[in-house]
Amino acid sequence: MAGRSSGSGGMEEVEDEVDAMGRKIWDKDHYMEKAKNNIMFGPERIGRRKDPVIPLPSSQRTFLKQRTHELDLDKNLGKTQVVTQHTIKPMQGGYWCSVCECLIKDSAAWLEHINGRRHNRNLGMNMKVEKIGVDRVREKLKAMRKEPEVAEKDDIEARIQALEEEQEEKKTKK
Repeated sequence: MAGRSSGSGGMEEVEDEVDAMGRKIWDKDHYMEKAKNNIMFGPERIGRRKDPVIPLPSSQRTFLKQRTHELDLDKNLGKTQVVTQHTIKPMQGGYWCSVCECLIKDSAAWLEHINGRRHNRNLGMNMKVEKIGVDRVREKLKAMRKEPEVAEKDDIEARIQALEEEQEEKKTKK
């Protein structure tokens, strides 16, 4: 006989059902109710997708865009961090993706995730790159081309004089 706890706190003696082979037959309804009442799983977590973010439909997604923020891959390099069982996920060691709500442990996997299909889908982008014509490429190259800087003689002479004065001050201090 196995005991089941009831809501009143007492133990309710229930005889377990056994099949022809002598194995216990589990009461699936009872355990489903127990899981629904559990704090960790709760009614809203049962039957839910693994991915917490529902991506946009493919018709509403945009082309891939250039990243606007700098990836700080060495932010915790050489640091020691204490992680307990009660530490929340974003504060644990590794890289936390707030878009996908997942924790990634190393930088190579982080780069794979950031550039991956699921992450970009959650950002509202598909994995297609916008096609650009030759004219736009030429304009971009022209804008990126650096014009050679023409240094004025007065500017160079002023710099040389300032450096000489600094050297003289250093000599006088010694």
